[in-house]
Amino acid sequence: MTSVRKVNSSDYDLVLPLFKGFATHTQVNPQDWKKIFHPIWGNQRQDYGYLLEDQGEAVGFLGTLYSNRSISGKQQEFCNLTSWIVKPEYRAESLSLLFPLIRCQDLTLTNFTASNRVIEVLLKLGFRSLEDHYRMILPLPFPSGSFELITDPGKIAEKLTGTDSAIFHDHKTLHCRHVLMSSPTENCYLVLNPAIKRNRPVMFINYIGNKDFFVRAIQRCARALCRQLGVQGFMIGGHSLAGKHLPLALRVKRRHALLFRSKNVSPLQIDTLYSEIQVLGLKPV
Repeated sequence: MTSVRKVNSSDYDLVLPLFKGFATHTQVNPQDWKKIFHPIWGNQRQDYGYLLEDQGEAVGFLGTLYSNRSISGKQQEFCNLTSWIVKPEYRAESLSLLFPLIRCQDLTLTNFTASNRVIEVLLKLGFRSLEDHYRMILPLPFPSGSFELITDPGKIAEKLTGTDSAIFHDHKTLHCRHVLMSSPTENCYLVLNPAIKRNRPVMFINYIGNKDFFVRAIQRCARALCRQLGVQGFMIGGHSLAGKHLPLALRVKRRHALLFRSKNVSPLQIDTLYSEIQVLGLKPV
């Protein structure tokens, strides 16, 4: 008979055989899987997911990455779903891992790397799509401006304050890159993840610290930033721009939608930080 229980930090070895059969297993370092079973960010809930067991054997797992974010001056709790794995013969019980989270009405749930099959299930359970398209920023020959592009983490840390500084310190050891776009009068902090689009290396932008400055500057900085990061363009979700227009940015359909479920937070207030993208180094598509 199967049962569902919360995962604790000693369950890694029990769950590891499931990870070895997971579709993204070859992308993930085993040491990164371990991160799911321990606190990653300060003040987060000491819950690491739910385990489906059958006579002591792990037959299903759903990981949970909790974080607390300040949204419009109010603390909101987020939970990024990761690594939903169930052995084929137990798939009928998959939802038993998710239902405890669905019942938490004040919790904002996110899933940024779901397969199309999982997306169909989550949409039926009240999840919504942040977007199904993104903008592709190419290194076009725009006139450059008086911008400085800082990619050295130590130098970036010296210049950040407030929320940007907290985000930097929460992500500085994870799988992401940090950039500070700077002018004589203002800065814009970016957190990016490597991605592949049409067999070309690009960067996916998870977070924009100063959206107004970003929209004014990014296309004038794109060529120089591509050279510094060794990529051929930048992907950004349309919702991340808060309705702001980027001239000449291509609108491209996503392979998989970004999903969320919340009664407290709007799509424009959600980014893709504090997620398995940075913890496991998964490539956004």
